[in-house]
Amino acid sequence: MRDMIELLDWHCDKFPKATVESQKSHLMQEIKEFEEADESHSIEEMADIYIVGVSLYRWDESKKLADETLDFYFNNFNNEWRYKILEAVDDKVNVINSRKYFWNGRDYDRKRSR
Repeated sequence: MRDMIELLDWHCDKFPKATVESQKSHLMQEIKEFEEADESHSIEEMADIYIVGVSLYRWDESKKLADETLDFYFNNFNNEWRYKILEAVDDKVNVINSRKYFWNGRDYDRKRSR
C-alpha cells in the first residue's frame, strides 16, 4: 500500500496542473458520490475522497481541509475499515494510471471512449 507521501508525489506527477480550487471542487464531487453510493460502492468512494484529501496537502492554504477530510472520512474508522479503504486506494490509483487525462482549463478530465 502506498503511504501518504507516495500518494502525494504520485498526484503531483499525474496531475501537475491541479489547483486548490480544482481539488476542492473535486472533493465536493467525491463526497456527493459517496453520499449517493449504495453500500457495495461506499469503500470505492471513500478511496476517492482519501486520494483527494491527500492531494490537498499540496498547498498550505488547504492543509487544514485535508486534515479535516481525512479525519472524518478515514481516521475515525477502525483499523479494519482503514485497511479496506487503503486497498481501494491502491486499486483506484491503478485505474487512474490506466486512463488518459487532460487539463480543461479548470480541472482534469478524462478522455472517454464513445
